Amino acid sequence: NKGAVAIADVWSINCSSKLQHLGLGAKGIGNVGVIALARALKKKNVFLKELGISANNVGNAGVGALANSLKVNNMLGVIHLSDNKIGDPGALSLLGALGMNSSVDTVHLHRNRLLERLNYTGQSIVWNKDRKGMR
Repeated sequence: NKGAVAIADVWSINCSSKLQHLGLGAKGIGNVGVIALARALKKKNVFLKELGISANNVGNAGVGALANSLKVNNMLGVIHLSDNKIGDPGALSLLGALGMNSSVDTVHLHRNRLLERLNYTGQSIVWNKDRKGMR
């Protein structure tokens, strides 16, 4: 949590950061860290192209904040969200935001809590803009 919040704070102070790839997989940032990162992603001069936040116990609240940031951020291209606790509500929020975003072309959602009502046990869920949806 503290590390992700610190990174978000730096972005808020110095919005001209040229950071393009941020890998925070399995760092325990949770929803609080993702919400802080999402706030930073709304800044105009954030040039991040790839965000890796897999295996961080991110749930619907965190991915909802990320979805809101994608409505204004048009730099991010790839998001790694595998091995989290994202359920159908969070995924639907994310998909809605992706419909308004011109830059994100791939979102990795493997091993989340998607389609629980259907007892889906598949390991591969990737959103790809070129393929017009999830596979």
